[in-house]
Amino acid sequence: MIMKRMVITGIALVVSLFIILYGVANWGVSAEVKEESQVVPVHKDWTVVFSKEMNKESFTDETIQVINKKTGEKVPTTFEVSGNGESLNIFAPKGGYEVNQDYTLTISKGVTSVRDVELSKDFTYTFTTSKELPAIGSEEELKAILKKFQNEDSSMRMTVEESADVSASSEDSASSSSKTNIQVNGVDEADLVKNDGEHIYYARNNDIVIAKGSPIEKAKVLTKIDDENFIPNQLFLYNDRLVVLGYQHQSLPRDAKEEASAADSMIRPNFRSHMAVRVYDVSDPTSPKKVRDLNLEGNYLTSRMIDGQIYVLSNEYTSIHHLEEKKQNDQEVRPTFKDSAVSEDFQPIPYGKIHQLPGSKYSSFLTIASFDVTDDSTPANVKTYLGAGDTVHMSKDNLYVATRSRSFPVDAFFATSSLPEDLEQSTKIYQFHVENGDLTYNGEADVPGQLINQFAMDEHDDSFRVATTTGQFGGDENPSLNHLYTFDLSMTPIGKVEGLAKGERIYSVRFMQDRAYMVTFKQVDPLFVIDLKEPSSPEVLGELKIPGFSNYLHPLGDDHLIGIGQDTEVVKSDGRERVVTKGVKLSLFDVSDVSNPLEKDVAIIGGKGSHTDASHDHKSLYIHPDGNLFGLPIQVSEEYERKSQGAYLYKITPENGFELQATITNDQDYNVERRWESRISRMISLNDTLFTLSHEELKAVDLSTMKEVKTITFPKQNSNE
Repeated sequence: MIMKRMVITGIALVVSLFIILYGVANWGVSAEVKEESQVVPVHKDWTVVFSKEMNKESFTDETIQVINKKTGEKVPTTFEVSGNGESLNIFAPKGGYEVNQDYTLTISKGVTSVRDVELSKDFTYTFTTSKELPAIGSEEELKAILKKFQNEDSSMRMTVEESADVSASSEDSASSSSKTNIQVNGVDEADLVKNDGEHIYYARNNDIVIAKGSPIEKAKVLTKIDDENFIPNQLFLYNDRLVVLGYQHQSLPRDAKEEASAADSMIRPNFRSHMAVRVYDVSDPTSPKKVRDLNLEGNYLTSRMIDGQIYVLSNEYTSIHHLEEKKQNDQEVRPTFKDSAVSEDFQPIPYGKIHQLPGSKYSSFLTIASFDVTDDSTPANVKTYLGAGDTVHMSKDNLYVATRSRSFPVDAFFATSSLPEDLEQSTKIYQFHVENGDLTYNGEADVPGQLINQFAMDEHDDSFRVATTTGQFGGDENPSLNHLYTFDLSMTPIGKVEGLAKGERIYSVRFMQDRAYMVTFKQVDPLFVIDLKEPSSPEVLGELKIPGFSNYLHPLGDDHLIGIGQDTEVVKSDGRERVVTKGVKLSLFDVSDVSNPLEKDVAIIGGKGSHTDASHDHKSLYIHPDGNLFGLPIQVSEEYERKSQGAYLYKITPENGFELQATITNDQDYNVERRWESRISRMISLNDTLFTLSHEELKAVDLSTMKEVKTITFPKQNSNE
């Protein structure tokens, strides 16, 4: 009897367990929106996450609706189910939602999982549109957000000053003087050197040298700007205003106890550094006068200038621990800034101007400041966003800030010496609309993978294009792949081409009107030609495989490209193949037949160890106003032994390829290691004279004869240390 009872009990338990498991497996599907705020910009896209893999066919215009609560009208949205079927992306209507309106997103319970299980009940989510992102209202709210980020900030990012659609110059190409090689016509970029056709302005480590360059007979150093505790990095020049971007060191007071502690002084230096923007009136270049000073807490990211309106971006890392430490030391927890148009004192960014970027989990402040460089009295427009920026693209109408993210816990990173093969990578791109110096957040988009640099982004007509690499370069389990995505200007995805060059990664990208050119590399250099005439359906038209790779692509007319990179060879070592870089490689690509691109000519400079700044800094490429004379600084080595450093000047035409015109060097003896001060970093031309610039001197060469005509020694730099 006891045995029979035990058997019956056992059977009952098994049946009960089966019923429970079956019930769980077939329990109604749940849905949620993982968002911090229900007050959103008008171009907000929504992602709904489901508890089970969904049947894509069950999502229709009837089961998914967005209703304007005031009018009761249905909004014409579009949607897309993610690859794994567990999330649904609902895109804002073209032109966006109406501002300051309440909306209800509804997903009916008629939608089903792949196992035909229905949504447990109708899912509804309400939201309100706003012209700007909601502000962080108080210190308590800021702390609460940072505490939440403490274990979620899983990114390993590197803030870089980005490097760039069809190349342009920073002034009209009809000018007789060369200008900075920039990304977008009409959107100037800061550089080490600027000129006004007569005068040369050059930023060195500790000062700015101003020299007269034309006419050559009167060429000489006029003066230098040398401010204590200020390190200039880059320059803009607009009419008679010289804008200098750099870093300002500020001493901090210490009490006697702190001064007595040598260990503490090493851990906590008694100074802080912040980025600074200084504006000088150079209507008289011999006597520049500082007329404005703007200081931002954080590290310089990048800057742009449009018709005298400057835009400056900075990043500052923060954390809940950082905020608490500041509070204990009676320091302001918000980022601070100083604008001489308002006050000579630092002041905190108002909480009303600190916003959280949607979807960002970064404990960083991204600050964007803009002002008219010709107006010394109107306050700068300064906004701060809780988030971060890595790579920036700017058109005349929109600013795009890309931020890399990886779902990889920080503690796991410190517990291993390498990245996992299945590391999930993505990039979020934020769009800000630009109008008369004001920037308004407009929307965002997510793309798989990471961007190589600013050239990976481009705006053309009514579309935005971006190229990315996913996976692990050289990895076996999750090999790298390369992709191109297109969006409309409300950041709604419209097209893509994916899965190019498995096992390789992007080395350079160039967007030219209705085409994109992409260079990937592992052992050979494929050049892909991609048609973007129809943004909704990008298409690979042709491909070329050659040795070496190009880090930078520059257009030469409509049907040719100049590639700047490295020559390579594959060598065998210990039974394995590896790629070794050799000399600097210049390639001329003919893309007139898009289905059959050709490498029309090649120039190799130097051997192993040779390199050029132009491969990673497009602004170091000199371009003569007539468009056929190019120069680049190159360090020449053989078997990693340095031989020389100088400027190489080429005439480049589709008909004759690369024709070396001159090499210019400051080295007196190629076998002697020269000081870095002699290194040529830039070239410019005024009328018929080419100038090379190093920290030591300005050398002039007659472009008609290619002979040196004058050398001007720069004054010795003072130390700011």
